[in-house]
Amino acid sequence: MKALIGTWKLVSQQHRDTEGNIFYPRGEDAIGQLMYSADGYMCATIMSANRKRFQSGGLFSGGTDVEKTEAMDSFMAYCGRYRIESNKIIHVVEISLFPNLVGNEEIRYYEMTKDSLTLTTPPFMSKGREWVGHITWKRSSSPLLEE
Repeated sequence: MKALIGTWKLVSQQHRDTEGNIFYPRGEDAIGQLMYSADGYMCATIMSANRKRFQSGGLFSGGTDVEKTEAMDSFMAYCGRYRIESNKIIHVVEISLFPNLVGNEEIRYYEMTKDSLTLTTPPFMSKGREWVGHITWKRSSSPLLEE
C-alpha cells in the first residue's frame, strides 16, 4: 500500500484497559517517528520527552544502573520487515531495544486517512489487567519531497 510509505510523527501513545483507564507508557508528551519504506522495511521509535541526561557524558563509558534503567524505560525502538494482511500491518522484528521482541511478529490493526495513521494492538496482559495499545501518527512532510 503506497499510502503507508514515508515518515510519520507520533501524536499519542496510550494503553487503554477494559474499564476505560488510560495509561501513557512514555508520558502524554512522548515523541517518536515511524518509517515505512517502499522495499518492505520499517522502523519505530518512541521516547519520553525531556529524558534525563547521564551525569557522565560518554556514550559507552557511563551511566549508573538507575540512569540506564530510566533510559531503557523511557525509550522504545525496533525495526525489521513489514507486510500488510487485510486490516493488519505485521512488523517482523529483526532489531529491538527490548531483546524479547526480536523474532516476533507484532500485529497492528490500522486505520488510515491521508495524514493520519492509527495503530491498535491486540489485547495484552500487564500488571493484572488487559490492555489495548493505541498509537496515533501524523504524516511528516519533507521539504525535499515537496520541491
